[in-house]
Amino acid sequence: MDWKNQLCFELKKIEGDSYIDEVMKLLNHFSGLGDESRFEKLESKLKVLRDHLEEYSDDCSEAPIEDE
Repeated sequence: MDWKNQLCFELKKIEGDSYIDEVMKLLNHFSGLGDESRFEKLESKLKVLRDHLEEYSDDCSEAPIEDE
């Protein structure tokens, strides 16, 4: 489950994106029944995201950085 928590943490940094929202929904529905199918869908979406990561990093770099 560490991989799931790490992935959720990283993806939550990208707000307001419908594709990321779909991935997050898949991540939140692992229960044991049908997980293999959900994992295949998740894996496919993550591969697409990896292939287009530069587009997301460009969008994220334009976001203002807040100091705590």
